[in-house]
Amino acid sequence: MNEVYDESGRMLPLGDQFASGGEGVLYRLKDTETLCVKVYHEKPDVVQTRKLKLLRSRAEALSKVAALPKSLLFADADLSKVVGILIPFVRGHEIHDLYGTRARLHHFPKASFRFMAHVAYNLAHVFDELHCHEIVIGDISEQNVKVLPDATVRLIDCDSFQVADEGTVYTSDVGTPLWTPPELQGKNLVGLHRDVNHDLFGLAQLIFLLCFAGRHPFAGVPRGGKQLTPEAAIGEFAFAFAPKELGLPLAPPPGCPALTALPGCMQELFMRAFLKGSEAPKARPQAAEWKECLEELLKNLTACANHSGHIFWKKAVECPWCSVMRETEVDLFPFREEHTSDTSMLLKEADFITRLRSIRPHPFAIEPLPVFADLAPEALPSEPAGLWNSLQKTVALGGWKKNWLSTALDANQKALAEAEASLQSAPSQQMLVADYNREFSKLHAVVLPMLRMLSRPGHVRRDIEGDLAGDRKKYQMQEFLDDLLLRDALVSGVGLGDKTMLQSHGIETTADITEAALAKIAGLGETQVLGLLAWRKTCEGIFKYDASKPMSNSLRQEIERRVQERLEKLKEEALACERKFGELQTLFNARLRLVQAQLAQLARQREQARVNIAFLQEQLGME
Repeated sequence: MNEVYDESGRMLPLGDQFASGGEGVLYRLKDTETLCVKVYHEKPDVVQTRKLKLLRSRAEALSKVAALPKSLLFADADLSKVVGILIPFVRGHEIHDLYGTRARLHHFPKASFRFMAHVAYNLAHVFDELHCHEIVIGDISEQNVKVLPDATVRLIDCDSFQVADEGTVYTSDVGTPLWTPPELQGKNLVGLHRDVNHDLFGLAQLIFLLCFAGRHPFAGVPRGGKQLTPEAAIGEFAFAFAPKELGLPLAPPPGCPALTALPGCMQELFMRAFLKGSEAPKARPQAAEWKECLEELLKNLTACANHSGHIFWKKAVECPWCSVMRETEVDLFPFREEHTSDTSMLLKEADFITRLRSIRPHPFAIEPLPVFADLAPEALPSEPAGLWNSLQKTVALGGWKKNWLSTALDANQKALAEAEASLQSAPSQQMLVADYNREFSKLHAVVLPMLRMLSRPGHVRRDIEGDLAGDRKKYQMQEFLDDLLLRDALVSGVGLGDKTMLQSHGIETTADITEAALAKIAGLGETQVLGLLAWRKTCEGIFKYDASKPMSNSLRQEIERRVQERLEKLKEEALACERKFGELQTLFNARLRLVQAQLAQLARQREQARVNIAFLQEQLGME
């Protein structure tokens, strides 16, 4: 088939086929980028044709939220045989490419949790609009939700939607167990009248996956009982993130944010959507309720003080993404700021580098010994008292005075000698300043190489590139394996539920598959483990190293990480040296003040002794 005709008889030339599914094949159109064609494998019957016309009648009103049919398509200009539909071509990426960490880094490299919360809000708006127009989505899945770069959301594959007209319900007859609410698990969906409450289960799942970076609400670890697959857990209302007190059989997998990392209103909505009782009519939160709560979340987000890429609810006990990173060593929101030049990281540190470059030894002042010219002699000792001293004074006449004052003279002469000896042996100010300059020079010799490296980060980068030169093949293979998403892999014995469980444990790509990682997942059988390891080995065998290929992104990121880590460490060490310069100056300033005070005290004692000696000698008539 080379062309089709729309309802007005206009011929539309078919372009390349770009997708194929159970119902039909999708083609681009040669003359437009905004529309595409779905050609069915089998001609639609009368009932299906009526349904398509009914959906087409609502296409214009819902054009911003869903790619509904714009026209029936016919095999010839006579418009006698319906073969397909004309639908909008929706760009963007499937929603799992956003909440899956590895895929997000590739398709939405700048997306933060704030972006994902915006997508969740817009997703709730899409459901709200469809429900307001009396459309039930029915077959909800992550493949049918497209996210655009501006965080808007549009649904595709919309011809399966359930729609009613004048009492006739055109049902949605397909579904996937992983997205089917508990009350419909195991039921025949053909001809089943679904309601909005069924849709709201899928909406809550998608919002949860966005808020928890790909962790599935029903993929948990057993609390002592048997392991449940996500599909089985859905059937038992076993919401893995529910409070432990509820006694449900599953707990969250390791390395997941806690439910309490979100506002209380969102915790409540998730409980209403997933727990027993949610199957009752109109029990699950309406899309409008999600919009209100998500709007409140968006108003109360904050950036982590320790990681600029981590955005979270500002009233959480701690940054949930840092908590996950500490537990698993995996960053769910790695910061991917592009560095425009080697020195961009250090521009804001120009003052810091300038300060260290200009630092010089402190010019301590050497103070001369103070002069004590105005010291008065100390008072004479009291005259000796008592009978014996009175008799001695009477008998010896003038000799008694000499004996009395000689003792004081001897004591002052001794004090003078001790003061002069202490002044000779005391540390000099010059020695102390010399010690300071020597310690300063040692510290300066340590900081100079740091400054050279901080000023020339290109040299740091070249050193690290040299260290990792032999690892180019390893990183090229790592990037190759990282591009192979497990959800797209055909692994024997591993179904969609198993892949969901694996992603909830952080195993998203082939690169994540290791014996150690698989051993931590309860419920994986030996056959599944061997199949996954064999899949990785097969992929490794397919890999071909290309030495001429540009450096892999993973290696470039590792080099950049190490460069920033080394520069940050150098910065911390240099700043520590700057503090030591200050501490050194403070220390020696205190020592110098102490020495100067000690020298001044000794000089005063020496001068006092000299004055006292001169006075006593005068009293004794000595020259």
